Order: sequence, then C-alpha cells, then structure tokens
Amino acid sequence: EIIPDLYTYTTMINAYCGKNELKQAYALFEEMKRREIKPDVVTYTVLLNNIPKLDTKREMIDLDVKPDVVYYTIMINTYCRLNNMKKALALFKDMKRVGIKPDVVTYTVLLNNIPEFDTKKEMKSLDVKPDVFYYTVLIDQQCKIGDLKEAERIFGEMIESGVEPDAAPYTALIACCRKTGYLREAKRIFDLMIDSGLNPDRVSCTALLAGSYRNASVRKEDT
Repeated sequence: EIIPDLYTYTTMINAYCGKNELKQAYALFEEMKRREIKPDVVTYTVLLNNIPKLDTKREMIDLDVKPDVVYYTIMINTYCRLNNMKKALALFKDMKRVGIKPDVVTYTVLLNNIPEFDTKKEMKSLDVKPDVFYYTVLIDQQCKIGDLKEAERIFGEMIESGVEPDAAPYTALIACCRKTGYLREAKRIFDLMIDSGLNPDRVSCTALLAGSYRNASVRKEDT
C-alpha cells in the first residue's frame, strides 16, 4: 500500500476545498493525523481558509506548528471576507505580538477591507514597501469617493517610488475619470497605458467605452 505523504495530503485537502467538498477535506485531515503524518502550517492554512470556524489553535501548539506570515494573512483575509473586522484586527495584532512581521500583502488585505485603517505610517516604520497591488487598492478607494485628483497623485507617487504599474492601476484611473465625467482624461490615461507597452484588458476597454457611450447619451439628451 502506498501511503500519501504530507505534500500529497495537503494537495488533496486543497483540491477538495476548491470543490467545496469540505467534509471530504476534513476527513482527509483526520486520516493523515491517524496515520501519524504531522500537518504543517500550509495544511492548517488551507483548512482554515475554507473552514474558518475550525478551532485548531490548541492543536497547532501541541504539534509545535508555528503560524507564519502567509497563515496570518490568509486568516485575516478570511475574517474580512466574513465581515468580522474585529477578529481580523485581533489576528493582525497577535501576529505582531508573537514577532511575525506583516508583509505588503497583509497590509493590502487590511487596506482593501478596512479603508480607515492607517497602514502607510506603520509600513514605513517596518520598511515594508508598497507594491502595485497596494497602490491599486489606494487608487481604487479614491475613485470610489470620486476624488480623481488624489487618485492621480497616488498614481504619480507609485511611479516616483519605482513601482512599475500594470494594467490594474491604469484601469482604476480610467474608471475614476469615467465616474467623474473627465472622459478626455480617461482617453489620455488609456493612451498612456498603450504607450507604456501594456495591452489594455477587457476591463480597461469597457471602462473607457462605458464613459464614451455615457457621454454620447448625455449629448444626445441635450440636443
């Protein structure tokens, strides 16, 4: 009989979770422990990302499985997804308390779900550099409140800091221009994206076209 190893069990658990077959995933988890195959932090991360109500804290301590930054970040994201911001912030404080340094993904998750949470100052003090995903979330937040000027300032800051934009921040800016009625600016940003060597995706094209049709509709109504 070929007995699966840790990697195989974790892969199979993840596959069942991906198909939302959580009972089968948990049954495999119990089986691996019966066979004295010790789960690692990845196994627990996969399980808790899909079954957040599962209480594994004591078990992880007993098995000397130490949470890492990925574990904490995924758990924070899971609780944010469940709209339990109190628990998400408690986990964030706990990871720092036990000496695990949050990374840019951790801060991006928090920023995306708790906009009022001031991440920038703390990131600077811990020397955590923002990446394109972090900046895109910042830009998108300003777009949601219709502050195109601040969104463009953040985009400029991203460029100055040496972070190379992909299509996502451009698309967020185009959508913001459309939302605030600055369609020429939307076209300028779209052209800038093309000139930088990026291929516009369906979302950025849709954002530009939606604004153009809206503008044409308004002009038609005015005549």
